[in-house]
Amino acid sequence: MAASLPDGLRYLKEFGIRESTDLLLEILDCAEEVINYVSPGSREHSLVVAALNGEVHEVQQLLAQGCDVNAYADPGCGGAATALWWAAVHGRVNVMKLLLQQETININEQCGDFGFTPLMAACAYGQVDAAKLLISKVRVGHSLWCVFFFHC
Repeated sequence: MAASLPDGLRYLKEFGIRESTDLLLEILDCAEEVINYVSPGSREHSLVVAALNGEVHEVQQLLAQGCDVNAYADPGCGGAATALWWAAVHGRVNVMKLLLQQETININEQCGDFGFTPLMAACAYGQVDAAKLLISKVRVGHSLWCVFFFHC
């Protein structure tokens, strides 16, 4: 997909991810190929970065524009994972609530360096509120395993 973006647009996209997702939303039309673009150098994705940073407004706007809620990206600190996974790791509960409202969200997607689900990752990183939210959404067996293994 990166090859289809003109150089100027690619620059704005990469600058927008690094500096402010809101800047991207102001400047760009948010065409699908732009909002789902993953930077080849940094492997960042707009939704993943916004979720990681807890940017609720930006996450709302990206989702409203059709951003892929299950897109993988690697912001450089733990392996490629989804926005939900990164939000869980960093305890961004308000962002998680938005993501979990999406019909197509894969709540049990295993990702990151260790193949953890978002619930496993939240427990491993001590994000109790994030874990509680995810426990309310996932099947019981998986929840009990996480509580036992990670003492969450």
